[in-house]
Amino acid sequence: MKSRRWTWLAPLAAGVLAAAPADEAEEAQVRRLRPLLAAHCFSCHGKAVQKGDLDLERLVLERPLVRNDEAWTRALEHARNGVMPPKGKPQPPDEDRRALVESLERALRDFDYSKVDDPGLVPARRLTHLEYERTLRDLLGIDLRIAERFPPEKAGPSGFDNCAPALSLQSALLERYFDAADRAVEAAFPRGWTPPVRPGPGVPPDEAAARYLRPFLERAWRRPAEASDLEGLLAAFRVASARGYEAALKESMKRALASPRFLLRSQPAPAGTGPEPVGSWELASRLSYFLWASMPDEALFALARQDRLRDPEVLRAQVDRLLADPRASSLGEVFAAQWLGAQHLGSRVRPDPIEHPAFTDSLYEAMRAEPALFFNDLVRENRPLPDLLSARWTFLNEELARYYRISGVQGPEMRKVEISDERRGGILGQAAILMTTSFPDRTSPVLRGTWILTDLLGTPPPPPPPDVGTFSPKIEDNDKLTPRRKMELHRSNPTCAACHDQIDPLGFGLENYDELARWRSKADARGKLPDGTEFSGPAGLKKVLVEKRLDDLGRQVARKMLSYALGRPLEYTDEPAVRKILAAFKADGWRMRTLVREVALSYPFRFRKNRSDGEAGR
Repeated sequence: MKSRRWTWLAPLAAGVLAAAPADEAEEAQVRRLRPLLAAHCFSCHGKAVQKGDLDLERLVLERPLVRNDEAWTRALEHARNGVMPPKGKPQPPDEDRRALVESLERALRDFDYSKVDDPGLVPARRLTHLEYERTLRDLLGIDLRIAERFPPEKAGPSGFDNCAPALSLQSALLERYFDAADRAVEAAFPRGWTPPVRPGPGVPPDEAAARYLRPFLERAWRRPAEASDLEGLLAAFRVASARGYEAALKESMKRALASPRFLLRSQPAPAGTGPEPVGSWELASRLSYFLWASMPDEALFALARQDRLRDPEVLRAQVDRLLADPRASSLGEVFAAQWLGAQHLGSRVRPDPIEHPAFTDSLYEAMRAEPALFFNDLVRENRPLPDLLSARWTFLNEELARYYRISGVQGPEMRKVEISDERRGGILGQAAILMTTSFPDRTSPVLRGTWILTDLLGTPPPPPPPDVGTFSPKIEDNDKLTPRRKMELHRSNPTCAACHDQIDPLGFGLENYDELARWRSKADARGKLPDGTEFSGPAGLKKVLVEKRLDDLGRQVARKMLSYALGRPLEYTDEPAVRKILAAFKADGWRMRTLVREVALSYPFRFRKNRSDGEAGR
């Protein structure tokens, strides 16, 4: 019953949470809950045995219970739905099950989050490779693939590559940054470049350089330049001045671009440790990197100089302005691609080119662009969240349309195309999603169902026990069995059925798509959910998800977007902000632009808390 994503919470927050005051109402529920857990759960999920790597015996001692909210929510769902204990194991009396469910519900639902409402720590982190390239583009007016020479990045605990714990500044990478700064400046200011500020009558070289470098530093370092900052660059300018004014000025700029002040997203730490509003300069960067994956533009800098950006109405207007800019395409290209996993197509997921010559680089590019353009369209047009699944349009060019067997699309450019049937439209019919949730040689209802539960809905099933394989050899080697029949036999094991009854039906709903996302009519795409709901095919699956799981989908996209905007994993102390975002999101009919606005206006986005004891870099 364990979420794969909650385990990082304990080491991050243990010191603060251990001192959290006990809640009398929660303690009353725990006194009622603990003997029920001991009677029916600890034998499999306790100190001695931790199936699914879940120790409820330890978790029930950690206060508040919402500290491990995702683990307890999964436990609650499994108890409520009769999934746990698994079939074939002794079952608790109905009275005990009701009491367990009621106690857990009250402990999680009634917790007073006002006691823990906290904007969270603001760790310094370096720019991602993409942010680095786009920042150079907007700062210098160049578009170079400089980061191709950098070591590959990995997603952090949040699932995004902009996650602070995964973005340290290693010495090996620093060497690459020096080379990249040299290449960028030489590309932006080639030989023969004439600086707009030059020495002249009464203006010595140092002063002319300072007049140019001061505004350059403000933009490059995304905050006002201190006198000491400027003096450091002028020292480099003087050392290089023997090579001429222009060469020395470029040397100073290279130093600025190789500085941690450029490479790191951090601002001077506040004086205290309590929550306080983020300064306008930092807020400008938070907003631009959230919506553009790049530095602020001059309009944001102007508002920062005037200290006006912290006004909620001004901030709201800037969200709309930034979303209207083409650079806001990063929401689809980065946020949606990494949330849904579409960015892996063409790299980790790539069919054999000899067996599948139709998979050209241009086709991969179109397949990756489809969900990005689709998501951006939802935000730009302020469409309701159900359209993420049920839209009757998508984005195609001629090559991708031909692959999908859709006629009437000509030319290489991607454009919005109305869909006449329910085979495509919505993310569940898009190749980038379907292929990354399949094996290379066959579909997998387990992979696809797990992706729906985990990534799309944020309600992951527990990980399989380490001693349980995909199929037993007797089932695996029986060529007379269809893949679906093998899955049914696999679920006859009560231990396996507990999870597969949730996973498999969702995956079966996508069986009309093969492992290469091609439509196949002869497929058994029927599904039956644990509550008895039956459906068939992608159309039925979309309907079920919209009708029964829209709240889960809304919560997941809100949590994911907030985590992406903050550049860190969410903690349980972010729950008050999540709830406020969700309330506004749902009240406005799940409109996507509303979600983006509410994330930018949220408490953890506009406030910060410093680390104790004056730790640097926060």
